[in-house]
Amino acid sequence: MEHALTAGIILGIVAMTITRAINHLGHAVARPFEWFWLFLYILVGHVLFFGIPIAFVATNLFRAKIVPRRGRD
Repeated sequence: MEHALTAGIILGIVAMTITRAINHLGHAVARPFEWFWLFLYILVGHVLFFGIPIAFVATNLFRAKIVPRRGRD
């Protein structure tokens, strides 16, 4: 459980970084953050609403037992 939380935090940070880089490479106007709290607000959003849920779902899927269906050959 703690590894999923750590992985989710890292995944959120990486997702935000990649999103900003792709916007920059696509010549979109990605202005620097005007205030530090705005940067933290967006970072926390990426971590809470993207990184942590994806990490918990992936952890549960990897731990799930795969049971074959009957009747299919």
